[in-house]
Amino acid sequence: MIRSLWIIYFIVVVGYSNGFSQNLLVNDSNGDLVGFSVNGCETNVIEDIGFYTDIAAHPNGFIYGINAVGKLTRINVETGQLLQVADFTSSAFYALTSNAEGLIFAASGLGDLVSYDPSINSTTVYPNMGFKAAGDLTYYQGSLYMATSENTLAYIDPDNPANNEVFIDFSSSGAEVYGIVSAVDGCDVQTYAFSNDANAKVFQIDWLAKSFNYVCEINHEVYGGSSEFEFAASDDLIQIDSIVINSSPCELSNSSFSVFASTDAGPLSYSIDGVNFQDSNEFVDMDLGTYTVYVQDITGCTGTETVTITSGFFEFEQIVTDEAFCGQNDGSANVVVNASTSDLMFSIDGINFQDSPQFSNLAPGDYTVTVIANGMCTDEMMFSVGDIPSIYIENIEAYQASCAAGTGIIECLATSPNGEVLYSLDNVNFTDEPIFLNLTEDIYTLYFIDEADCTLSITIALEESIFQLYDIIVEPVRCDSINGSAQIIVDTNLPSYELWVNGILSEDDILEELDAGDYEFTVQGADDCVIDGQFQIEEIPAFSLDTFLISPDFCGLGYGSVDAVFEPNGNTLRFALDGQSSNDSFITSLIGGSYEMTVSDQNECVSSYEIFVPTEDCPVFIPNVFAPNDPNNDQFMINTAIPLEVEEFSIYDRWGNLVFSKENFSSTDTSVFWNGDINGTPAPAAVYVYNIVFKDLDQSFFGDITLIR
Repeated sequence: MIRSLWIIYFIVVVGYSNGFSQNLLVNDSNGDLVGFSVNGCETNVIEDIGFYTDIAAHPNGFIYGINAVGKLTRINVETGQLLQVADFTSSAFYALTSNAEGLIFAASGLGDLVSYDPSINSTTVYPNMGFKAAGDLTYYQGSLYMATSENTLAYIDPDNPANNEVFIDFSSSGAEVYGIVSAVDGCDVQTYAFSNDANAKVFQIDWLAKSFNYVCEINHEVYGGSSEFEFAASDDLIQIDSIVINSSPCELSNSSFSVFASTDAGPLSYSIDGVNFQDSNEFVDMDLGTYTVYVQDITGCTGTETVTITSGFFEFEQIVTDEAFCGQNDGSANVVVNASTSDLMFSIDGINFQDSPQFSNLAPGDYTVTVIANGMCTDEMMFSVGDIPSIYIENIEAYQASCAAGTGIIECLATSPNGEVLYSLDNVNFTDEPIFLNLTEDIYTLYFIDEADCTLSITIALEESIFQLYDIIVEPVRCDSINGSAQIIVDTNLPSYELWVNGILSEDDILEELDAGDYEFTVQGADDCVIDGQFQIEEIPAFSLDTFLISPDFCGLGYGSVDAVFEPNGNTLRFALDGQSSNDSFITSLIGGSYEMTVSDQNECVSSYEIFVPTEDCPVFIPNVFAPNDPNNDQFMINTAIPLEVEEFSIYDRWGNLVFSKENFSSTDTSVFWNGDINGTPAPAAVYVYNIVFKDLDQSFFGDITLIR
């Protein structure tokens, strides 16, 4: 069956060998393989091949088909054998094509892209495309394109989805495009698009204008398609023979290269960005780097090649220096350059050159480094080697010791790997004592010297003594607890002071767990530094409970209530019963049982109480006699402690005949009870039987009632 398919297809294609045949294959919604001739828009059903979402011709002579669940089938045109060769495990696969190297690409409506290599039976999964396949894949001039679910034709870069972009928007076509097929004849490539209508519309793609033109309609609903040599469109059709580079020996730019290419399609144009083309094959004033060269013929066929320009050019990136230590000749420098050659020589005196970019044993100072590349390209750059003091200051403090004048102190500590460090305030008289006393407010220079005569100096401002009360922050007592607090904040530059509160020395200036009342404090610094003051801790009264007013529940129907009676004492109260918050202390619709009432105020005072709502029975009062002629007892009427819904109220005579019945009414509705009539006629005095059912109670009542006249 498949063999006859291939023979017919071969006749269709080969029959147009005189010129560009533009004969295509499509598979339709009936599972048929259909031959389509663009010339005259003629179709013929070749064979029933089963349902595939797309097909692709392969360089190995087979046809491959993909179905929606990702199963790839090889169709042997010689034997008619169908062989499943791959299962891409994912779903919604709608697109298939092959390239000239024999790699088969399949795309899904989820954005998945995979490839299958029949020669090694290997599958490769690529990053998600960012576009969802609606139909076919095809090649044009070496690039892969896909019909997307957004009714567009998108360029697809399998290895870098960031390059994927919309190439053509089909929204103006009035149709949803599914099939995309390229037909190749030599350097000529024509691409056609098919809509998914029951009678598919055919459009021809204009690649240069990024547009499409309507061709015709065919009486098939197209799923996908291919052509005999569609895979050939994956190759560039222009041959770039060579690229000759002319590099400038010492410059970043001013290089050039010439491109030599050949084709049978007339004059060529050249570009290095794929957009702006020129007639000349020479590119001048080029920077160092790698370029992609594009060569295009008059038909739009494009070939590409890469070219890399290098030269003896170099440029300084940075010079990394290590400072000298305390004036010694132990500094260093490392010269870092960006060079296109490894033939580099370095010097810091312009006379003695070395191949290493590193210089050592340098004294502190300024230097000029000279670099020569390839024995001819020269450049210079200045750098400095700093001086690191050997003396390290561990700690230094300067403060006024008290509120009395002339009692300032400078205290310091310094170390050196060269031995003991001495200290001075006049750079003449040095001492090993790192403390200076009896100083007045002033600016001082402190000098250091170690046993290797390395020196260091630092300027210190000795400020006037500050000792004053800055603020007192108090928090009141809340919730009937001893939880007041006070913080005494002193503005001072003295090293320490003591805080006494009500005659007791405090270890901290934050006082906690204070009771309400008046407090006195003293802040004592050195000598004459004293601050006296007082503060008051107020008490915010808490709310208090008076009582709970509890109403019982009846029959377990939620008639209970609780009303908490409180003295708020100026507080805003919130109530919660078993965690359910309420702004109101009166809470209704309670079923009998135990509850926890929580009361809180804006001061976060919280109290909890156990509440018990009792449950009372459901008393139902049913009389045993009534007299219709007695105005005080003229109805057979029931009474309940609470309103109940009566589901059934039926009266029977002694022989079991129903004489009166009412359903679904409230026990409080007196108008519906029996008045002693049967169908409007007074019933005879007798004993009757009643059956009463309450909807809210799991209970019914059956008994007798005596009617007296």
